[in-house]
Amino acid sequence: MDNVKNDNYYILKIRQDLEFIVIHMKDVDIEELNENEILLDSMLFRMIQLSENAKKLTEDYKQKH
Repeated sequence: MDNVKNDNYYILKIRQDLEFIVIHMKDVDIEELNENEILLDSMLFRMIQLSENAKKLTEDYKQKH
C-alpha cells in the first residue's frame, strides 16, 4: 500500500529530517562541520529535503499554520 502524500505525510517527513539534523549536529561546531565533508553533505541534503517537502504542503495548510 502506497503512502498517501498529503500534508500529514509531508509534515512527518519534515519532522524526521529536523530530528535527524538535531541529533547529528548536537555538539558539532562550525569548524568541525566545515572539515567533515560527509557530515556537511548530509546536512545540506536534509535541508534540501526540508525545503522540497515544505513546498509540497498545500496553501491551505500553510495559511492555517
